[in-house]
Amino acid sequence: MSDAVGSRVLIVGAAGFTNLGDDAILGAMLTELRELLPEAAFVVAGGPEAFPATPEVEWIQVRDVRAVDAAVARADLVIVGGGGFIYDYDAILTPYDFLRGDVTFMYPYYRAALAASARNVPVYFYGVGVDSLVTPVGRGLTRDVLSLAAAITVRDPISLLELLGAGVQAPLVEVTADPAVRAPPVTEPWGDRPEGRVVAFVTRPWLRWAGTWTSSAEQFYGMYVSWLAAAADHAVEAWSATPVFLPGQRYNDDDLETAAKVVERMAAGGGAQILTHVVDEQQYRAVLGGADVVVSSRLHPLILAAAAGVPVVGIAITEKVRAFLTTLGLDAQIASPWSASAPRLRRAVDSAFDERDAIRARMETGLVQQRRAAARNPEIACELLSGPSRERLR
Repeated sequence: MSDAVGSRVLIVGAAGFTNLGDDAILGAMLTELRELLPEAAFVVAGGPEAFPATPEVEWIQVRDVRAVDAAVARADLVIVGGGGFIYDYDAILTPYDFLRGDVTFMYPYYRAALAASARNVPVYFYGVGVDSLVTPVGRGLTRDVLSLAAAITVRDPISLLELLGAGVQAPLVEVTADPAVRAPPVTEPWGDRPEGRVVAFVTRPWLRWAGTWTSSAEQFYGMYVSWLAAAADHAVEAWSATPVFLPGQRYNDDDLETAAKVVERMAAGGGAQILTHVVDEQQYRAVLGGADVVVSSRLHPLILAAAAGVPVVGIAITEKVRAFLTTLGLDAQIASPWSASAPRLRRAVDSAFDERDAIRARMETGLVQQRRAAARNPEIACELLSGPSRERLR
């Protein structure tokens, strides 16, 4: 990769918005890209909560249009990703807002891609997740912007189908895997871990729209809270485990608000812990890796726990949770919040304890395949920075 020596890479992504899963993705991306591009300089455009600074990485605000534009002008490659910020099922998108510089939704990421294309800088959508694209504007923007990319990889087949449905025909979309499956081992253990068995829960403010709930959504949300409270009580009663609750996100959706509601409804809530001090991805991964079982409504706690060999239970609020766990052969470890079946969730928790070795074996087999697929993500970045590929792009 001699042609890539000294390359300048701009990563435009969702890290820095207190979603610790997105921060973990960035950490994995930087690790794997540095391995293949040891002399490259990296600029990361993210949220207001900067990723832990290093001499090799400059941080700018993704919503600072001028700063991103200046970084694009200096870049040899613009990477957009990873994470799942391409969706419109809870957004009202308009061409006017996009063109006038609105900094919400996927607008900043798409705007950076357009700026790079205008400067003939190759754009690479890197291991992205694509959720439901249901509006003509969302599908049209996605089609027009991603069709300008030099390369696109997505983390699962559902994302591929969404892009094909939006009309993205070229470049050829390649299914790889989420970069977080290749996250390096945690360097620091969970220092204040409770004694005995621990079940870690990651909840979220499910079905909330614009900071509140409709009457029907509030009913389902209430069922969800009570359902998780019953599962946490079951972990205490059947397994003498301590339930701990940690945030997957705090910026827009504060997971700890829901955690507090779950603990309040528990019969044994006095023994539960809410880990308000977990604020960075290293602490996050240490807790997930140090638990005996992880029950999560978010995707990345499941990825990071599985990578650490911890049995998981996925709450299928979104299709990406089910998509990931089925690739690991863990269909029985998935529970739907829509039905809120207490016996199903209890069985999944019991299996995580009773069948620990079998579940770990299935997870490891599936993760070998996922890691092999995800290794393609940084390889494509190197190809785009190599001489022949760049000549074709320019």
